[in-house]
Amino acid sequence: MSDAVQTMYDGKRHREIWVNGVDRDGDTTDLESLVKQIPKSTNKGHPTWKLFVGGIDPPFVIDSHEIPHFTYLDDKAAYEILMSRLYAGTRLGRFWPYDFTAHGQVRQGRPNRGRAAILEEENGGDGQRNATWGQGHNNIYTFKGGPMDIEVHSKGSLIAETASPSSHTGTPSGGKRPASIISPPKSAPKRIRNKQMTAPKEFSSSDIVSLPIETLRVKFAEVQSFAQAAFGERNDYKAIAEESQKEKALVEASLKAERKRNGALDAQLEVKITVEATLRQELQTKVQEILVLKRDLELAVPASGNTAAATRAGSKDPPTSVSSTEEDRVRSKAIVDSLMDSSTATATTMKALTEQAKKSYDAKVAMEGALVDHSESLNAIFSKLLHDLRGEIQKVVSAHAGLAVLLDQEEGVLSQAGIQVRDAATAVAPGLTDKNGDVSMEMDEQP
Repeated sequence: MSDAVQTMYDGKRHREIWVNGVDRDGDTTDLESLVKQIPKSTNKGHPTWKLFVGGIDPPFVIDSHEIPHFTYLDDKAAYEILMSRLYAGTRLGRFWPYDFTAHGQVRQGRPNRGRAAILEEENGGDGQRNATWGQGHNNIYTFKGGPMDIEVHSKGSLIAETASPSSHTGTPSGGKRPASIISPPKSAPKRIRNKQMTAPKEFSSSDIVSLPIETLRVKFAEVQSFAQAAFGERNDYKAIAEESQKEKALVEASLKAERKRNGALDAQLEVKITVEATLRQELQTKVQEILVLKRDLELAVPASGNTAAATRAGSKDPPTSVSSTEEDRVRSKAIVDSLMDSSTATATTMKALTEQAKKSYDAKVAMEGALVDHSESLNAIFSKLLHDLRGEIQKVVSAHAGLAVLLDQEEGVLSQAGIQVRDAATAVAPGLTDKNGDVSMEMDEQP
């Protein structure tokens, strides 16, 4: 048989095996209607899609090294795709709808096919147990594989086993990707042009001609409103950040003033300590002078007494030096009293200055303690404000990133939809486009 191909059982019937280097993605003609028939028990599957049982190993790279789309997967390939984490749930359900749902879960009732998936040691297995996948609500799917019997059939007999839709005219292999997987036009912004966008169902090629212009207007208005709200929220957080910066500047200015006042108190205390040392030195000097005068006085009084006695013994005249001795004693006593009074006054002054210096030192210590407490309180308040502000800024950044992704998707969708509307309108009624080739926004008012 010239059209003989190798086949393997897919759970319902024998299906042609996909061959690497020969086959490509499966045919996507009437894909939507075929997918709707998947849950029906009488459905025997797609008439031309092939069964992938190996030939491309992980790690996968999108658009350059990945398992072909629009094929049936055996258990090992399905598990490897899930573990790669490359595809969102919607893409899993679109590229391999007979294996996954639109939410990215293994389709309920999916039969085990082909190679089994073994849980290796690096994934917590022992190299012998079959891999499993949690479906929620204690529903576990085990990739235990299916019959590996390879048979030879003709392509005609394989196609005859399935009920082919009347409008199906595709080839077994080499089909195009679905029309809703679109590449943005060259006129689109660069950030959109570098991405491949997936259009919603309402923008599929089958009904794009009947898409109302009002739908595009409403969608654009919704995106614009969401963007304005997000930017407004960002401006609010920016104002909060500016107020926090002002409060920080006030705290720093207060700390600077406190340090300046503390420096002035230090200077005053140093001056008082210097004066106290000077007075203490003067007091010591005067005490030394008093001691010297006292000693001289003690030496002078006995000498004067001896002289007076000798004079009285050698002469009959009355003594004449008694009065002078008394005068010297009175004068010495007056000098000593004056010095003692001066020393007492100096000591009193020094004591007062010492007490004043001690009070100043105690006041300085108390002020430094209060300043430290105030600084710690201000630092705690500012740290809390800064922490809260960072949290809010992180929320804004996350919201802005989500908004950017949404805007990119909506802009790509709207751009492609607008181009398709223009092309469709031009093809149906050339008069509905203006001189620039754009669809007139008042087209719904035309008779």
